[in-house]
Amino acid sequence: MRTFVILFIFCLIRVGDPQLPDSVILLQNKNGVCNGIETPEEKWLQDRDVFQVFSQTVEQDFYESDRNCVVSLVGKVGYQWEIRVNKFDVEGTTSPDGVPIQCNDFVKIYDSLRCDNAKLLKGINFKTGLCGTLKESEIGQLIFTTCANKLTIQFKTDVHQTFRRGFAFELKQYPWSNPTGGPDCDPDLNGIVAGVWRDGTFNEFQNTWNEQPIIPGYVSSGTETDYDKEIDGIQCYECTSCPVEPFDPKKDGTAKGNNCYVCSKVWDDEYYKAMRKCYTRTNYLSVIESIREIDEPFLGCQKTVDDFGRSVNYCFCDSDLCNKSGRMMISYVVTSLTLCISVLYTLIL
Repeated sequence: MRTFVILFIFCLIRVGDPQLPDSVILLQNKNGVCNGIETPEEKWLQDRDVFQVFSQTVEQDFYESDRNCVVSLVGKVGYQWEIRVNKFDVEGTTSPDGVPIQCNDFVKIYDSLRCDNAKLLKGINFKTGLCGTLKESEIGQLIFTTCANKLTIQFKTDVHQTFRRGFAFELKQYPWSNPTGGPDCDPDLNGIVAGVWRDGTFNEFQNTWNEQPIIPGYVSSGTETDYDKEIDGIQCYECTSCPVEPFDPKKDGTAKGNNCYVCSKVWDDEYYKAMRKCYTRTNYLSVIESIREIDEPFLGCQKTVDDFGRSVNYCFCDSDLCNKSGRMMISYVVTSLTLCISVLYTLIL
């Protein structure tokens, strides 16, 4: 009788608090609760090579709405991950070929330990993420591969409950072999060394600055992180003291900056030497905030007075090598002249 009571109590405990196998990873637990962007759940997966990842528990037919769940996984050093999609039913609009167009809910898989500015895995669009419904014939056919032993999965759902069944992934880690080829997993591009951040670009940021506990980006000694560069950004001339006019980039030995947000040309009326520069988006907005008498971003040229009473000209433009010459001033001058002529004409009439 005593043995029966002990077994009965043990069964009650197991039913009341079911334990998941170590090989199972959930994005939403049985109550629909999960860790978010600022404090993602972190799991160190060192004791086995194959794991199962589910959007929610098997007791829940559908995933919860209004969630932003993030889990980060760290495998064995010198290994990489293969992610095989075995089930996928996430709300969103896709093309006839199954390519996401607009994802109301989405899944994003990052090639790093956080999702702030990390590279998404090859084949996942940073604007949409993954959504849609996997056909029966496609089960197990969709595969993603990391460049190192770390990955982060983000599962974000909007406020509308749409009764979708979520997803199931099979994760497998194996010694690094660079199966994707090309530059994506090239060790020279900070892809495979343990602890190295897989930087994205400014356009790929997934979160606003106030959602990020730290500014991401792996910076080696003597190098500059590219987290604020632009995808398909423009090219700008760069020099610290070169002629305003005439300006000859070849004679003046001018460098060129790539992946810029805007180009600039700044000069002091007294010295008439210009500084030309390639600006990232963040640095450009910071400069605008620091200029006296100017309180919002602009393209073209404006003149202001600095703290020493000197007149300083600021010009900004957004096309390739547009900070070369006086063409930056032309539109500004023409606009001003046109306005003056219009005013005079009105007064005369």
